Amino acid sequence: MEKRHLSEPILSILSRRPLSALPKIFANHITAYCQKCQKNRIDVIFDYYNNPNIKLCKDCLILAKIFVPLVNSLFSNLGLEKNSYHDFFLDKYKKVSESIIRGIARFGIRKPFVTGSPIAVVWNYTDKCNLRCSHCYADANSLKEKELTTEERFKIIDRLTEAGVVTLNFSGGEPLIREDLFEVAKYAHENGLSLSISTNGTLINRDLVKKLAQCGIASVDISLDGIKPETHDRIRNVKGSFDLAVSGIKNCVKYGNFNEIIVNTTLTKFTLKEIPGIYEFVKDLGATRYYVSRILPAGRGKNFLKFDVSQDEKIEILNFLYNKFYSSVKGRDDIICLTRGMTYFTRVCYENSAGTLFPACEILTGYEKEHEKYFEGKLSSMMVQMREYFSGCATGLNYCGLDPTGAVLPCAPASKIRLGNLLETPLEDIWISHPVFKNVRQRERIKGRCSICQSKEYCGGCRLTSFGEIGDWLSQDPSCPFYF
Repeated sequence: MEKRHLSEPILSILSRRPLSALPKIFANHITAYCQKCQKNRIDVIFDYYNNPNIKLCKDCLILAKIFVPLVNSLFSNLGLEKNSYHDFFLDKYKKVSESIIRGIARFGIRKPFVTGSPIAVVWNYTDKCNLRCSHCYADANSLKEKELTTEERFKIIDRLTEAGVVTLNFSGGEPLIREDLFEVAKYAHENGLSLSISTNGTLINRDLVKKLAQCGIASVDISLDGIKPETHDRIRNVKGSFDLAVSGIKNCVKYGNFNEIIVNTTLTKFTLKEIPGIYEFVKDLGATRYYVSRILPAGRGKNFLKFDVSQDEKIEILNFLYNKFYSSVKGRDDIICLTRGMTYFTRVCYENSAGTLFPACEILTGYEKEHEKYFEGKLSSMMVQMREYFSGCATGLNYCGLDPTGAVLPCAPASKIRLGNLLETPLEDIWISHPVFKNVRQRERIKGRCSICQSKEYCGGCRLTSFGEIGDWLSQDPSCPFYF
């Protein structure tokens, strides 16, 4: 992370700037480097937050004395006691807090909110794959340019670490095809990144599960496109891939110690009627989450859109998933069900629950057990209150993709839209300055039916779908089943 030096005293600056500018000015000073304390001020202030008796220079002390009551007031207004959220800033979520503060420094307090750098990155680790799925957004197995060497992949991890990225997902293609995945993942884990992997599951045997755990992979996401082998194999275009994927799920459950075992199904005319059965099947296998994705207009997915479902069928599936999601958060034996690429699922949840359920994204519903100790079970209500800041399409707001050459992508499925390479340019520079990122952040400029939708402020549609089908990042989302 860059060292920025701001030498003018903080009180002098704050005394002569308009109130609307103060949060950004304050955050800029918090994220600068202090020559006197010889540390980044944000680290100094977090140290003070943990121990107010430490010695600080005059400016850092002033900033700390402003910061602490501001944070306490924010969480108090959200109904929390200090002893619960205190550790949020000092545990593994410190990096999230830092990114939020850097986001205020760089972009101000805005809706939707933009973090200082991506919190989450999905890396299409390789274009190689042992299947040839009809809907593959990466067009995996096609002839493309040379991929990164192992040493270059270590450099990519360094870039992500420097930028303050929190979570990294290895995707593809099939990431398990590359033998260097394990050493690169281990290096990423040692650098503090939280790791997950998205795979077709066909290569996951008992020994491989152990290798994944040893290199720090915390969550595994396996695709299953059918309850019948012939349905799955037809979409994956390799006979026997269903049995191998099911075996992979079973091996993860039996031999792994993962935080999450996720199964994902792509919604198509072939899988539509099988989704309830797939859900029951994977729940019985021991999966902890079930996702339904949609066909994306990228890679081979563009030619597969003709097998998309109708608007009424999509709403039917969204309601099915909502009912399972609702049941899971009410403590029944159902597993959490969510969607990918369908930001309008938040609308279904919010409206069907009379404003009480609001999954901000596919990894944050407000009901994750790992967050309970920080937020006293109140995270879900906090997310409802802050839905206009932290929801909808995450592209350019707190997430981006990477391709096998190290190029930054707006999102992982946007595999041909390269915004700069991390071997040449720091991630933060691309994140702050690239025109595509600047463009997709302007939710107030979204056009068409999305511009008049009652859910615009917390949904906003899938930006990649708008670009892929209409050619405009800010057009209406043509996949939305409402108002069409």
